[in-house]
Amino acid sequence: MNKISLLALSVAMALTGCGGSDSSDNTNQPPSAAGVLITALDGHFYQAVIFDDADKNGKFDDNEYVFGLTNQSGQLELPADYQLKGQLAVQTLTPGGAVQRRLANLNAAYAGKYTIDMDHPAQAMAHEVVLRAPTLEAQQQVISPITDLIVLAMKNDPTSDLTQAKQTVANTLGLDNQAELLSDFTKTNPKLHKKAQILTDSKAANPASYEKNAAQFAEKSAQLVGNMDDTEIKDVNQRPVIINDNENAESGFAPKVVTNHKLQVSEKVKGKLEADFANLNLKQGDTFADQAFSIANLFSDKDQTTVEVELEPNLVASGLSAKIINQQLVLSSNGEIKAQDNLYLILVATDKDDQEAERGQVRVQLNLKVTTLNQAPVINPTEKETLQQQIDAWYLQQGEAFDQSIDISALFSDTDGQIVSYWGGDVQVAGLTIADVDSPMITLRGTPSQASPAGQTFTVKVKDDQGAESSTTFILPEVKEGIAPPSLKHPLEATTWYRLEHGGGTATTKLPYERIWCDTLHFENGKISGNYRTMDNLTQCGALDNRSWYNGTYQVQGEQLIATFGSGDHKEKVTLTITDADDIAPGAKTLTWSSDEGTERYTLFRRQSDAEARIQIKSNDGPEKRFFPMMLPTQQEGVEALGRVSLSLRKNTNPDDQNAMDANLILEFPDQDFTCQDAEEFYKYFIIHGPQLVTETTDYNTGEIYKSYGVYSGNEWGTSLECYRKTENHIVHAAIDFDLPELSKGGVYSFIGKVKANQGEYIEAIKFNMTWTGKGNHE
Repeated sequence: MNKISLLALSVAMALTGCGGSDSSDNTNQPPSAAGVLITALDGHFYQAVIFDDADKNGKFDDNEYVFGLTNQSGQLELPADYQLKGQLAVQTLTPGGAVQRRLANLNAAYAGKYTIDMDHPAQAMAHEVVLRAPTLEAQQQVISPITDLIVLAMKNDPTSDLTQAKQTVANTLGLDNQAELLSDFTKTNPKLHKKAQILTDSKAANPASYEKNAAQFAEKSAQLVGNMDDTEIKDVNQRPVIINDNENAESGFAPKVVTNHKLQVSEKVKGKLEADFANLNLKQGDTFADQAFSIANLFSDKDQTTVEVELEPNLVASGLSAKIINQQLVLSSNGEIKAQDNLYLILVATDKDDQEAERGQVRVQLNLKVTTLNQAPVINPTEKETLQQQIDAWYLQQGEAFDQSIDISALFSDTDGQIVSYWGGDVQVAGLTIADVDSPMITLRGTPSQASPAGQTFTVKVKDDQGAESSTTFILPEVKEGIAPPSLKHPLEATTWYRLEHGGGTATTKLPYERIWCDTLHFENGKISGNYRTMDNLTQCGALDNRSWYNGTYQVQGEQLIATFGSGDHKEKVTLTITDADDIAPGAKTLTWSSDEGTERYTLFRRQSDAEARIQIKSNDGPEKRFFPMMLPTQQEGVEALGRVSLSLRKNTNPDDQNAMDANLILEFPDQDFTCQDAEEFYKYFIIHGPQLVTETTDYNTGEIYKSYGVYSGNEWGTSLECYRKTENHIVHAAIDFDLPELSKGGVYSFIGKVKANQGEYIEAIKFNMTWTGKGNHE
C-alpha cells in the first residue's frame, strides 16, 4: 500500500579514523564503526533503526545491538568506541508493525515510533524491511537497496570478493563507474534512483525469493527503467513492482511486472486531524459525547476509485472508544476517562496495484493524551520527625536574637511531578519571622518579644510544577523569660525588602550606562544591611552581604527612618518615608528616599518573587508575565492612581519602523486616559539599555570617536517622544515605541522611564528587565 518504499531507504555514512581498502573485507579483524555518520537517503528517513546485524542474516534479532533512530535529517552518528560484530544494517518500522511492536517490548522508548520518508512527511512507511552494506570501507559508505545487492552477490557466490561483487552489480545495473554504487544517487543519477525504488518495493513483495534471485530482480529493474521516459523516472509515485510467480518454489525466477501508483496521505487532512486531536484536552475523570472528525480524502490512490479505511485502536482500559461512520472518525467515552500510556488510533488503507492486488498498507497514527489529575506533594513522616527533633533542641529566650534554619528539601515528595517552590508561613512566636526566600532552607530569625510555653508553631509550604500546594506545621520549644526587647517602632524593621534601582554597574563592573538592578535592604536594631551588587542582580535579588555599600545605621524619628550610608567623603544621609502599596504587591511599601541629591520614589517588595518578576521577563512570555500594576500620575495635579505598565519585545514587522527589532512600553489606566502628552509631562526620557546597544560617531575634524549608549524613544531630551495613541473601550493609552537593531539572543535589556527631577517625590521611574529569547510574544 504505502508505496513509500521503505526499502528505498539508503544510508550514507562518513567514516573517520578507520583505515582499509576493498581487500579489507578479507581481514579477520571486525571493522570499527567509530565516527560513522549515517544519513538515510532516497528522501531522508526519520526514525529508521540502525543496528549491528551480528549474525549477518538480514533480520533484526532481539539480541542485536541497536544504535538508535535516525533524526529528521535521516542522520545518526555511531559511538566512537563500538566494534562491529557483523554488518551495519537499517530496519524500517511501520505503525503497529511486527518489528515495531517487538522493539517497543524490548525498550519502551520505541513505543509509537515508526519510519517516515521525509519526501512524503505526511505518512509512515508501508513496509518493514532490512537493508545492509558490505564491510565498512575507508572514507565513505552507503547503505541502500544497491549496497544490499552487493551483500547478496557475495552471499550467493561465496567465491566472489567485494571488488568482484561490486563489478557484477555495476554491470547488471548498466553502470560504468563502481563509485556510483556507493554514492548518493538520488542527487546525481535519477535512473539509478528509480531502480533502487523498484528494488525496494520488489524486495518487500517477494520476501521468500528476493535474496536468492537478487541479480535477476536487479536485471529486470534495469530493463524497466530503460523503457521509461524522463517524466516516469522522476515521478516518485510511479513504482512498478516485480513479482516472482515462483515466489514459493525452491528455485526459478518467473518475473511479472505490475503497475503501482503510490497510495498517498493528504498532508492537509492529516495535519488537521493531528491538530484537532492535540486540542482535545482530555482529562482523567472527564466524560464527553461523540466527537466526529472528517477523514474524507485522507488517502488517495490512482489505482483505486475508492480507498477503504479501517481502524486499529489502542484504547485499552482508557474509557475511550472509536469507530468510523461515513467518512467520519467518531471518538467517545464509555464513562469516565482513565489516563493510560501510549493511547492512539491507527487509520489503515490498503495500497493496490492496477490489477487490484494488495501491495501493502499505509497507516496514519493519531496519538491521544489524557492528562492525569495532579497529586499534591506528600509529607515524608520520617523526615518530619527528624526535623522536629532538630527543632526541639533549639534554645529561645525573650529578648535574645535568634537565627536557625531547617532543610525541608526531603520533607515532601511528588510522585507525578516535581516540587518547584519552598517557603514559610506564619510563626506564632511574636518577634520571629521566616525569611521570604524561595528555598528549601527555611530560616527563622528575629528576637522573641515575650516568653511563651512550648507548643507555639510555624508552618512550611511547598508547591509542585502544576501549582498544587502542601504544608505542614512544626512545634516550637519554650521561649524562656528574659528581658523584653524594645517594641518595634517602624514597619520597615525586622523585614528584608527588595527594590529595583537604576544604576551604572557593580563594585567590580563599571558600566557607562544605566541598568536595572535588584537591591536588598534589611533594617534591624539600628543597623542597615544590604546586598553586594553583582551582574547576577540584573535578573535576581542578592543575599545580604557585609561588603554592601548599603550597610549603615539608622534612627527612628516618628514615622521616618533617618539612615546613614557609607563613610568619609562618601557618606550619605537619607530620610526614608513609607506608605502602604498592597495594590502593587502583597505587603509592599512605597518608599520616598530623600537626600541632598534630591527625592526619588521606590517600591519596596516584601516578597522577593514580586521584585524578580519585573526583571525576569522573557520576550516570549504571555501577557500575565508582561503586565504589572504601577502608580501613575493622573491629569489632576498631585493625584496619582493605580495604573498598569506592559512591555513587549519582538522582531519588527512594521515597514515604517527602522531597524530589525521593535519594543513597546504601554502606560494605561483602566478607567481614565493616560496620553502621550502625560508621558512627556512627567517623564524625562524613555530608553532601553543592554548588550550591543552602542553607537559610535567620529568627529571628522579631530578624528575622535564618541560613543552613545542605549536606544531612546525619540531622543534623550524627551522632545520628540515616539509615542502612539491607543484607544480601547474609549480609554486612551500611551504606547511608547522603540526601534532597535538586531539584539543578542539571551541578552538582558533594561527598559527605563526616567522621571523629571521635579517629579521624583511623586512618581517612580519605570524599571524593568527583559531577556530576548529569539522570539517575541506573538512569534
